[in-house]
Amino acid sequence: TVFKRAVESRYQLRMKASRYVLKEVDKRFQTFPFTIRAMDERQARMGVVECIKHELLHQYPVMYEREGAHVAHFKCT
Repeated sequence: TVFKRAVESRYQLRMKASRYVLKEVDKRFQTFPFTIRAMDERQARMGVVECIKHELLHQYPVMYEREGAHVAHFKCT
């Protein structure tokens, strides 16, 4: 799953793992999408849950298509 930081949101996180995740995201990714694999997975898995719950991270939806078919997703502004 791919996540993105919601820069406009603020919340005082309770768990140490959540604070670690948010600090790493702010330091390494800022506004760019990232995956949990880019961090310490064990700590990140626990921390991401609280960050999503309080809308500090947005989760990109996973898209599925028929087997063997290509998937393309375009966004325009």
